[in-house]
Amino acid sequence: MNDPFAQGAERFSMHYSFSVSPNLLRRVFERVSGRLSDCDEEWTQQEMKAPETNSVDSITPCARVVIASPD
Repeated sequence: MNDPFAQGAERFSMHYSFSVSPNLLRRVFERVSGRLSDCDEEWTQQEMKAPETNSVDSITPCARVVIASPD
């Protein structure tokens, strides 16, 4: 098995309870790579960097949780 999309589909099914076809992965790859080629390269590289793990500011606003209890 030398087809990277077939390998990806096999690996996907190891991690999730459902499977995807190599053709689906191929189509997604083509769609995303087409969109990325239209983007500004510097912006794309900046957005794809891993967030700083020690910074509270690296948490996205929708992931922040406030826990309050009535007194």
